[in-house]
Amino acid sequence: MKRLLALYAVVICLFLFVSVADARRPNRGVTVAVVDSGSDAVQGGAALTGIAALGPISWFRGGVDLFQDTGGSTAVSADAQPIQRWNDQGSLSTNMVEATNNPSSLSLNSVFVVNSGSTNVLTGGTNMDFDRFDALSIIAVVNATGYTSFHTITSRWQSANPGWFFGVYNTDRVWFQMSKPGGEGMAATGTTVLSAGTTYTLAITKDTSGSNAGYTFYVDGVGDGLTSLDNDLVSSIAGSRSVHIGADASGVGQFNGRIAEVIYFDKELSAAEVLSSHTELATKYGH
Repeated sequence: MKRLLALYAVVICLFLFVSVADARRPNRGVTVAVVDSGSDAVQGGAALTGIAALGPISWFRGGVDLFQDTGGSTAVSADAQPIQRWNDQGSLSTNMVEATNNPSSLSLNSVFVVNSGSTNVLTGGTNMDFDRFDALSIIAVVNATGYTSFHTITSRWQSANPGWFFGVYNTDRVWFQMSKPGGEGMAATGTTVLSAGTTYTLAITKDTSGSNAGYTFYVDGVGDGLTSLDNDLVSSIAGSRSVHIGADASGVGQFNGRIAEVIYFDKELSAAEVLSSHTELATKYGH
């Protein structure tokens, strides 16, 4: 009996010791937000390995390879520092550099994003030359301060030249367009009305049909409806224009808000792939 009581006392002491030590452990049960510095560390400890496995051709990631100079020698390390270079994490290495004035950074859930506007446009090389019959997918994380006009997330388009455009239409819906001067176009919007001040994962996938019926829009990983605006493009839109983030090549249609991620694929992603990509991004940005 004495041995049993002694063993019981030892068990009680061990329990109390473990409980006290556990109570003193910092941040127990708390998810700590961290800046993605290139190692796939994101909120909640999740990683963006699923998106990487899909093989993006270009990927501009919030918090990764942002520089205050176009040469890429001085890294962005705090809010309100200028962003003049954003290096590509995709296979094309189409790095973006400052196109107009001095874009600045803001913080969105501890991850750096581009604060776009009338002076904030980044431009890259002449890759991503998507044409009428090419499959493609573009995914972006955005947070707009207001939707009152056309808002460019990314484009390879200029009013006097053929090209493509991904952004938000003046009806507050996600929008993708391929067009050529002279009236030819292949444009459509989604059906979900977007709210200002809300962070979204927006996506477009396109098949090889050469029709806007081959567009599929997604809002936060969920397939959206489709409203056709124009579907009479019969010519090629290939050319040598640069890709832009935050406005078109003329500096028109600036995105009024913050752009955190822009990811490009030269293939049509499946609905499951878009959803899994959103899940990873939502873990990173908390939306």
